[in-house]
Amino acid sequence: MSFKGQINFGYPLTSNNIITTIPDNAVLPLSIGSSLQGNTLGVTFGDLKSQVSSPSVIAVNGTSLYSTTPLAGPISSLNNIAIGRLAGKNVTNAEASVFLGTFAGDSATSAGYSNFIGSQAGIFANNAYNSNFIGRDCGYNAYNAYESNFLGYGSGAQAGNAYNSNFLGKNAGSTAGSANNSNFFGQNAGNGAGGANNSNFIGIETGFQATLANNSNFIGAYAGQSSFNAYHCNFLGKESGQRAFNANNSNFLGQNAGTDATTAYRSNFLGLESGMNSTGNNVNAFGYRAHKGGTLSGQTVFANATVPSYVNRAAATTAITILNGAVAESTYLYYNQTTFAIEAVRL
Repeated sequence: MSFKGQINFGYPLTSNNIITTIPDNAVLPLSIGSSLQGNTLGVTFGDLKSQVSSPSVIAVNGTSLYSTTPLAGPISSLNNIAIGRLAGKNVTNAEASVFLGTFAGDSATSAGYSNFIGSQAGIFANNAYNSNFIGRDCGYNAYNAYESNFLGYGSGAQAGNAYNSNFLGKNAGSTAGSANNSNFFGQNAGNGAGGANNSNFIGIETGFQATLANNSNFIGAYAGQSSFNAYHCNFLGKESGQRAFNANNSNFLGQNAGTDATTAYRSNFLGLESGMNSTGNNVNAFGYRAHKGGTLSGQTVFANATVPSYVNRAAATTAITILNGAVAESTYLYYNQTTFAIEAVRL
């Protein structure tokens, strides 16, 4: 059997099951008439290889999508499949693609070798070749969305230059601009993000409305949400880097690390709420609430809880021993109350 063509199932189909066999050596076009009323439609193809001299279409519900030369149907018949009301209508350069759902892929351009599954999936998408749009409104009016995968209601809708990207979750990557080569996983992850190319946002609303967050990794619920100039950054932890401003080239690790930090560029915050509400740059803050609300720049800060204090060195060396739980081949920092200095015991 050899067949090059398209099947388009329209609607409604509302009574008995119908099995239709197309015999060997049948000559197309074939139209399965307007009286089709069934819950199941079966079409069996015979040997068509010697009879088809041009692309062919099978029509349902009495509407023929087939024309010999020139092709006049609303969808190209180059090995495409369309199922649903106006699925694939007015699509251009669509070869070997699948359109499933009301308005799926309608008016999409350069939509070859792609799959549009869901109501209005990929409708009006531009340069949508080699892509998969799965979910209602996903990829809606997306621009330059080639070689991408959008999965979930509204994912990638109206995204610009979102090529080579993967958006997974409700509204993930929706309206994102220049979000190419990126991965947004989670509801609203990367939604409204601008200039977020080469980035990875993982978690609910991670990178939501982040601006200029390219080459960054935001991991954790709300991490990097509404951040500005957060490029070349790594925010790891719930709400880490949330609403951070001018925090480029920084690393915030821990829940609320760097949250609402301003001009915190080239900084490293490690620990719960470290650097939160701070305004300094080039700061390294380690430990619970280290440098929280701080305004100094160019500092290395340790939370007091992470650096024990001893009256003098003798007291420190007595306390920091292997017998007391220290580990050999390790160096332990402490604060010397006599010298007012950070010192160390090396084992």
